[in-house]
Amino acid sequence: MTPIDVTRSEARLAPDPLRCIAKPYLPAEHAGHEGVSRVEAMVDRILALSPEQVEGTLTRVRAGFVGRHADLDGILHRGFSAVTHAVHDPAGISDDMRRLIGAYFMHEYSIEGAALTNPSIVPAVDQSD
Repeated sequence: MTPIDVTRSEARLAPDPLRCIAKPYLPAEHAGHEGVSRVEAMVDRILALSPEQVEGTLTRVRAGFVGRHADLDGILHRGFSAVTHAVHDPAGISDDMRRLIGAYFMHEYSIEGAALTNPSIVPAVDQSD
């Protein structure tokens, strides 16, 4: 393949963390080890955390998302709602545990980042047309 000439520009692209959306992250629901789905296995591991671990992890989650989402607690509760089917006793879970479980099943997505890294912006090999 022939090398492509590259000209550097002074323009620099800087991320804007305010332009992210929070969307559900739900792993595939196939049964894994001993017939337990990935979601159930994740929920079980989160439920095994001590109250101190839950509090510390939730504090770090909040610090990482501060200022980027208007209703972080609502987002975390929506994440929890998406996986309540994998929780044996949802009514018996504290609000902090619900938020933490929800955090594990949400992720940020940058629409602009996806457009920026789209491979269709590179020149096609055959430029004759």
